Amino acid sequence: MRTKFWIILIPMLILAAGVLAAPTESTVYTFCSAPNCTDGEVPQAGLIADSAGNLYGTTEAGGANNQGTVFELSHTENG
Repeated sequence: MRTKFWIILIPMLILAAGVLAAPTESTVYTFCSAPNCTDGEVPQAGLIADSAGNLYGTTEAGGANNQGTVFELSHTENG
């Protein structure tokens, strides 16, 4: 009887741990949606990280000549 209890309990604990440790997603920056935004529009592709944890990416449009931008997201004291 005791073995049956553990056979049921252990998978339940593993499933519960997976749900509790599920990653969350949040927006860290919102690009401008007006035409010719200097910060860029329509982010493209993935991000590349450097050794300091800064993230770099590109946008399809916006910028000084509406040809897209290269941007950097870096950590601040508040996150």
